[in-house]
Amino acid sequence: MIFLDTLVDEKKTIATTKRYLKQYPRLKTIARSTTALQSNWTVSDKVKSRTISNTQEDRLLNRIAVTQEVEEIERAISCLDEVYKTILTEKYIKRQKTDFVLYQDMNMSDTSFYRALRNALLDFACIFNNGTLLHYLDS
Repeated sequence: MIFLDTLVDEKKTIATTKRYLKQYPRLKTIARSTTALQSNWTVSDKVKSRTISNTQEDRLLNRIAVTQEVEEIERAISCLDEVYKTILTEKYIKRQKTDFVLYQDMNMSDTSFYRALRNALLDFACIFNNGTLLHYLDS
């Protein structure tokens, strides 16, 4: 990752990462419903409709994929520096505090907080799924 800071379009990467992390509560809700679906799932050879696809199976596979995505988000956040981890967890995972309360609780100035948030989002984008959230500058 030599010269990564000169190759990454930071504005696009930050915007994409913010949009992605804002989806976490919805993803977590879907992932939680996986266990209920799995426990009610029955396998049968009988065709219940004329369609070829198995919607129950499709929903189960989708929820398993979402569960893995939630785990990957949590893993990527856990790999961050403690300050970055706290900021992303409080802002996007717990979502109970405003930015003002957050940086007051962390004894940070607003400038320091937003600089740390920016760096946390960039670091998260690098770590998450091997950098799939990164946007690169056009050469």
